[in-house]
Amino acid sequence: MPDLNKTQLKKLELLLAATDRIYPSLPKLMARSFIQGLFMGLGSTLGLAIIIALISLIVAQLKIVPAFSDFIEYWRISQYLPGGA
Repeated sequence: MPDLNKTQLKKLELLLAATDRIYPSLPKLMARSFIQGLFMGLGSTLGLAIIIALISLIVAQLKIVPAFSDFIEYWRISQYLPGGA
């Protein structure tokens, strides 16, 4: 690593001091990151569930159109749709 001049060293010290103020202890940082990961996973799962529900409702409405109805019956998608046999 090349030698750091005084201004770079001062900036690095300021950055370390700011980091210590924001994250004073490692256990708190780990707990915060863990909880953040849980909520991110929960949000992703719920978001995907909502998108899949909307797509299934749209596909169910497309059954009205004859061309899509034939496609849905051919691939037996109707068994997975609400009200399907």
